[in-house]
Amino acid sequence: CLNSKLMRTPIDKLGKANWTDVLPYEKTTKLDYLVVFKGHMVVNGRCNGNKMCRVLEMGSGTSAPKVHDLAFPEDCFDTYADHNRVFDTTTFRFGYSSLISPNSVLDYNMVTKQRTLLKETDVPLYDRSLYTCKRLFATAKDGTTKVPISLVYRKDSAYGAGKGPSPAMLYGYGSYGVCIDPCFSYKTVSFLDRGMVYAIA
Repeated sequence: CLNSKLMRTPIDKLGKANWTDVLPYEKTTKLDYLVVFKGHMVVNGRCNGNKMCRVLEMGSGTSAPKVHDLAFPEDCFDTYADHNRVFDTTTFRFGYSSLISPNSVLDYNMVTKQRTLLKETDVPLYDRSLYTCKRLFATAKDGTTKVPISLVYRKDSAYGAGKGPSPAMLYGYGSYGVCIDPCFSYKTVSFLDRGMVYAIA
């Protein structure tokens, strides 16, 4: 089990023979940490390289939990659990950012699946409607490994308008479990406004 899995056992029967899977091992999914509430649990990690927040409605504890993932508006993004200090609640607070969306903090109702924007970083003179981002995969030299690449560019650039290639800046690092997540940076906007494509691999 390379990427970990989530298991449970009765509090009075801790032996391995009593362990049962809650989230079985998946080759494409890595579990990093948990945020625990009275009736829910949020598992944070990665799925196919992207950050994920997986919500488990735990119920009575004897049946399999109901599971759903938070959906996000962009293909490539960064997300994290914010301060969640209330145990008896159905609200999960998290942070979100993407290559075109400045950092924001939201509340998510784990029952109704409704979210509420609490705040978003103001970026003067920035109009996100001019830009778009997408995610694609390149095949590594071994012929099988898929390397995720996050792209951001202006919609009216040569690449964005489908008129031809655009100059690109490729940034990448991945070692010792450290990834460069596709979050917003105002520093890249000046490159995009010059017609460039910015990529993270």
